[in-house]
Amino acid sequence: MKDITKHYYTKMNHKNENISLIGGNGVIDINKFYSWEEISKHNKSSDGWIVLTIDNISCVFDVTKWIPEHPGGPDVLIKHLGIDATSNFEAIGHPEFVYKKILPKYFKGYLKV
Repeated sequence: MKDITKHYYTKMNHKNENISLIGGNGVIDINKFYSWEEISKHNKSSDGWIVLTIDNISCVFDVTKWIPEHPGGPDVLIKHLGIDATSNFEAIGHPEFVYKKILPKYFKGYLKV
């Protein structure tokens, strides 16, 4: 299995010590993979996940705490909860700051395919 966790870690320049992306043996923790069935259950502002594909890697983010802080307003995120938000996310043209500083805080795992 390809170690995409390390790829994400590098891409995001992640430095938050509270989120362990790489297991002790350097392989992906299988518990960080989520099915569409699981992701789709998290579709409320009180419990919201989104999927974003970054460099062909589908990542899951728990954005619940980010919803009230989102600069575009909460409704922008709420309508994409529990689904793949990649197209809309890319269409907005988010700056590199979002990839490096914001998304890593909400990283949950990967889409199980």
